[in-house]
Amino acid sequence: MTFDASFFVLVSTVLTFVCLFRPVGKKIKQVLDNYAGAVEKRIDEARMLREKAKEHTAQTKLNQVAAEQKSKDIVAQAHALSKVRHEELLAKYDRIMARKERLSEARIQRAQEDVQNELSGILSLKAMKFSEQLLAKQYPLVKNDRCAEEAIKRISTAF
Repeated sequence: MTFDASFFVLVSTVLTFVCLFRPVGKKIKQVLDNYAGAVEKRIDEARMLREKAKEHTAQTKLNQVAAEQKSKDIVAQAHALSKVRHEELLAKYDRIMARKERLSEARIQRAQEDVQNELSGILSLKAMKFSEQLLAKQYPLVKNDRCAEEAIKRISTAF
């Protein structure tokens, strides 16, 4: 077997490529591995961010539900308080109206008593005058009599 120079050139070229590209291949592989690691890291980070966003969304929904329930509770409590206040005001109004009614009835009673007293006085005066006139007609001479005057006084005090 004879080897000519072209064979040795071929072998040396292949060996040169192998020797040169082996470190370069490692370097290329290392760069590609680093790039793949960075991409994988970014994908993991994106997954983590998506999970955090899901958790945040879930927590926000829970907070929203809690806030809605709290607002409903506040509205219900305010409604109950307003109902109690309304009942208190109605009770106060009823007490005031009952007091005013009692005062009005007392005033009416006093007015009736005053009218009754006044009428009694008027009727007493009329009865006395009538008695005097009747006595004067029936007993014309009794005008200056002390007994007659006493009787008239007794009649007037009786009324």
